[in-house]
Amino acid sequence: MKMRSRLAALLGAGALVFALFGVTSASTPASDQGITPTLHTHANITLAGGACGEGDGIETGNTSGSGSINGVSVAWTYNSTSRALAFVATGGLVTVAFVKGGDDYNEYDYSGKPDGGVSSDGHLYAPDNASGKPAGLSHAVFCTEPGEQQGPEEALIVTEVHLGEADSGDAVVVDNGNPAPVGGSVHDSAVLAFTGDIELPDESSVTFYFFENGNCSGEPADQSDPIDVSGETSPVSIDPGLVEGPLDPGSYSFMAVFSTGNSDVVGDAEGDCEPFAVFTSTEEPATDVPDGSLPNTATIGGSGTSSPSDSSWLLVAALGVLLASVVVMTPVRVKTRR
Repeated sequence: MKMRSRLAALLGAGALVFALFGVTSASTPASDQGITPTLHTHANITLAGGACGEGDGIETGNTSGSGSINGVSVAWTYNSTSRALAFVATGGLVTVAFVKGGDDYNEYDYSGKPDGGVSSDGHLYAPDNASGKPAGLSHAVFCTEPGEQQGPEEALIVTEVHLGEADSGDAVVVDNGNPAPVGGSVHDSAVLAFTGDIELPDESSVTFYFFENGNCSGEPADQSDPIDVSGETSPVSIDPGLVEGPLDPGSYSFMAVFSTGNSDVVGDAEGDCEPFAVFTSTEEPATDVPDGSLPNTATIGGSGTSSPSDSSWLLVAALGVLLASVVVMTPVRVKTRR
């Protein structure tokens, strides 16, 4: 009976370790709309394969873009640095978004929202891969539901910092985890996407801003002249947008802003802050920089060493219980004199 009790303790400890390991591996955070995705492992999802059932849907590639189906228009941007996907919709709602990357995909279900869907969301990710970070986007599927057009078309803009004054061959991305060398130059680039299959109104433009800190706070140290995008269709790529250099060691950031020429046609859009670092080859990017100038290393896409999470400490505790159970079960043979 004692052996059975000890065996039960051992199995219980093992189950606890397994459960905790499952919690720590499911690390995709909730989206801007507060939707925590459902993970589908070793599976693919496509529009042709019935992702949206008998309903309408739009399938993306692995870059920013836009598309329309039955009066619903969806525009999306993909940040290849953070691997975050964002979208806006007009003429209806997105009821489900599937984000595929690597061998798995995440399902963001909006059917529980008051209107049965949403017109926008951000910070959607493919599931984490072996690196512990989100896999690169393979494609996404947006399931849609028609509705009435509410106001003007919507726009999104996403930026990416590249090394050098212009790209020469493949772009070299610069961020906090991939710093630019001291004395080097960088340039910002952007992709603008918008709904509605429209041409942008006259006097529409994109302006780039450069900050000498890592969070786009305060007044910009430099900015581009407005870059005319009048008459363009979605998506619009701008590269280079604003060149800076030579740069001293430190933390910097870019931001891009789209200004519409007619707010009755399409709205303005402001991109996320895009931080990056400049360090010598012997310096560590996570040290001697101002507080708040680098992103929290515990977040998705961050770099450096993160602090152990509560789940990690629980996992360590469970391993201790498992080890103690093994010790208790080990029989002790005592030699006796005859």
